[in-house]
Amino acid sequence: MTRILVSTYGVFFALTMQAAPPYLTGVVADGESQQIEMPSLATAWMRQVEWLAPEGSSVQKGEVVVRVAPGTLIEQAEIRATALEEQRVTTELNRAQGELAILDAEIAVSQAQSMRDLAWLDAQIPASANNELSFEKAQLALADAENALRLANATLANAKAKQEELEPVLAMRIAHSEEELRLVQESLARVEIRAQQEGIMVYGENERTGNKIFPGETMMPGDLIATIATHAQLLFVFWAHDADIMHIRPGKRLAVVADALPEITVEAEITLVSDYASSRSNWSQGGYFKVQAKPVQQLPREFLPGMAVFAQAY
Repeated sequence: MTRILVSTYGVFFALTMQAAPPYLTGVVADGESQQIEMPSLATAWMRQVEWLAPEGSSVQKGEVVVRVAPGTLIEQAEIRATALEEQRVTTELNRAQGELAILDAEIAVSQAQSMRDLAWLDAQIPASANNELSFEKAQLALADAENALRLANATLANAKAKQEELEPVLAMRIAHSEEELRLVQESLARVEIRAQQEGIMVYGENERTGNKIFPGETMMPGDLIATIATHAQLLFVFWAHDADIMHIRPGKRLAVVADALPEITVEAEITLVSDYASSRSNWSQGGYFKVQAKPVQQLPREFLPGMAVFAQAY
């Protein structure tokens, strides 16, 4: 009998522990915030955050809030601008050389035509008006002049064809140099990121470590640097350990408390649970699912984007 009671108590205790609602940690987020991600810039895959507007500060639309370290972009812009100018000079030189070759060929054709016309006139003098030897020489001179004219015309046609073939190549070289310069210049213009709306500056988190993003951090394109949040559409973002995910599902209610406002408890409803877990190197072992929850009622004004919160499911 004692064994049965102990066994029953053990099962009840295990079920009770298994059913205990988990605690979640997260932050206040803005559903309509401006997401600032590391841009993909020319010359390097990863980039370093050089400067950030102070976290929690109010920023105005159009204000610079993030500056990415340009790295070699300034140097590359100068190099590529010089290369473009050199390519333009080389292109003009090649074009001028081709046009000069055509002009020389046209002059040669004109001269050959004149020589052929003179030879033709000499060849029209009959043998009876002169001796036979002079007549034969005139006929040979005409044949040579006609051959020279054909050769001059062929040289002219070849020069024109070569110039026609060269033009698209020259244009392509210029376009390639212009494109390389444009990419670097556009990247330089994007190292400063401006706020697209008024709001509060909230630093992002490194999804691989869970740490806040700060100046000096090296990031990959697409990584979240910061958000410009407003109070219009606040929500909560939590990270649930994979051991607790069985208790977390859309529609479930949460009691949420901000670390800075322990006297205020608000109710929220889970609206989204990520399909997969990601590791957080500075957290406990296991995977973490991203969970979003929407406040059931309007949040008090004291709740601000970026505030740390914790919640318990019920």
